[in-house]
Amino acid sequence: MKRRACCGKRSAAGSPRLPVIALTANAMIEDHERCLAAGMDGYLAKPVRLEGLCELLERWLSRSVSSLSAPLAGATSPAAAAIDPTTFTALQACLGDTFPEIVAAFLTDAPRRIAAMKDALAQSDAERLCREAHSLKSTSATLGAGVLSALCRTLEQEAKAGQSARAGRRIAGIEQALGDLVLSLESAPNTRVAA
Repeated sequence: MKRRACCGKRSAAGSPRLPVIALTANAMIEDHERCLAAGMDGYLAKPVRLEGLCELLERWLSRSVSSLSAPLAGATSPAAAAIDPTTFTALQACLGDTFPEIVAAFLTDAPRRIAAMKDALAQSDAERLCREAHSLKSTSATLGAGVLSALCRTLEQEAKAGQSARAGRRIAGIEQALGDLVLSLESAPNTRVAA
């Protein structure tokens, strides 16, 4: 009800209507129906599939994602391997002008997550370590940073199982993968990542 009232005021004031898409870990039909009944314009269940995200964005933003930009340069360095060009360019096409902001937000957040992982390890806080690894795993995967995401998944699983013996090395590997990703993003077209 609150969502409908808020959007009604915005529309009445002459501002463009902003669509609201629910993102939830709940994937049952009832959850979808509940979101729509609450006034949401769309619904995505985790894990977010790029195709589903693009479909919703295309529908609500009236943008075409058929003209994907050329894949990233096919170099063989670790930096080039840090990102999946298909996922990256599809996301870039979906998000358009907001894409550089999304990349910048990720690059601001990721080092904070790694610092939080180090702190959680120092405090023997496996739950927090698991949570931070999970968060970075998800955002990395969305961006197409499969190597970074896989390393975070391993750390998350080990933290969840109470296995912290290799956590320090895992975090160092995550930090290295983030560095490789930054190098890759610096050379990617239309990201405006500062070198």
